[in-house]
Amino acid sequence: MSAQQRPALSFDRETHVYSLGDRVLPSVTEILRGAGIVDDRWWTAAGAWRGSAVHLACWYDDQNDLDESQLDPALRGYVDAYRKFKSDTSFTPTDIETPLYNDLLGYAGTPDRIGKLQDKRLCLPDLKSGASSKVTRYQTVAYVACLPSPRKYVRMEVRLQPNGKYFLQVYEPKDFEGDFRKWQSIVDVFHLRREIGL
Repeated sequence: MSAQQRPALSFDRETHVYSLGDRVLPSVTEILRGAGIVDDRWWTAAGAWRGSAVHLACWYDDQNDLDESQLDPALRGYVDAYRKFKSDTSFTPTDIETPLYNDLLGYAGTPDRIGKLQDKRLCLPDLKSGASSKVTRYQTVAYVACLPSPRKYVRMEVRLQPNGKYFLQVYEPKDFEGDFRKWQSIVDVFHLRREIGL
């Protein structure tokens, strides 16, 4: 099926529900949680607010529309860290928070950014404002598996710090095959747990 023939994905941001016509698709996050891969013990309302606020500030920054006079001082370091990441890597976003889906495995998700690095390699960075997570490896492979040529993407966890620094965890294109096989297993476990009522 060509890209023009693919059904259109709809995403309700309030309910966080993805659908193709009448078919509701589980999200990448829902699958990771439902398969028991995500540990929610450290989740806090403050952390969730910070993550949303940092993502929004970075979104405005990418649009060249960030009103710095209105920026909460607590967010300044995270924005500076994101700017440093972009400067150091010459990362240029081509898509920002665009919902995607994988028809074969029947899921959807919204990657933070898709773009290119200074050497023109395709890149999918995932922005984090909290602790690093090993789950990001599978979250990002799930996203690139929704794109044409998924084996060409450099995937990154970009952990933004309040002091204006950032840390990178990089997953190279050569990691795609192994990571995607594990992602398929995670999707299988998610559906099995649903099937048996867990």
